[in-house]
Amino acid sequence: MEPNLLKILLIENDADSTRLIKDLLRQGRGAEFELTSVAELESGLARLADTPFDLVLMDLLLPDGGGLGNINRLQADGVIRARVALLDRRALNASVTVFVAVRTAQHNAQWLTRFAKAVASFPEVMDCYRMSGEIDYLIRLALPDIDAYDAFYKRLIGKIELSDVTSMFAMEEIKSTTRLPLSYLP
Repeated sequence: MEPNLLKILLIENDADSTRLIKDLLRQGRGAEFELTSVAELESGLARLADTPFDLVLMDLLLPDGGGLGNINRLQADGVIRARVALLDRRALNASVTVFVAVRTAQHNAQWLTRFAKAVASFPEVMDCYRMSGEIDYLIRLALPDIDAYDAFYKRLIGKIELSDVTSMFAMEEIKSTTRLPLSYLP
């Protein structure tokens, strides 16, 4: 039987999960490690039981909770959109978070299409939301410094007409996660 390749992503960064990841990475290549048996998977997951790794996800991975086939089903059903690696922003020289509040005087489909296309073209845009209230759109950027923000701003206003742009630089990240709450599952 060929070993299954599994990529594990732990959302929380704590000493136990970091130690486990390092142990598992030593067993394989890069971000992958080989599992030669379900028992090996159960053993690795059991070591995570006291960490913030989501217990519901653990149940999905374990054989009595549906096994690894359940992960494929969840992916086919669109519940799992992608398997990703979370990269360290500091290591990639993109540690400055900037929130950009945008207002426009144009509220029509053509402008929105152009705006969405412009925003999608910038790799430093991490998120962009259409908002209610005084701000029309909120953009979150990952940048190395203020000069990079200034260059972004000039490229943005060169692509699309805006009536007001207000930027806010994050001084400290209190919480940032990609982990969705599972307590609302139907």
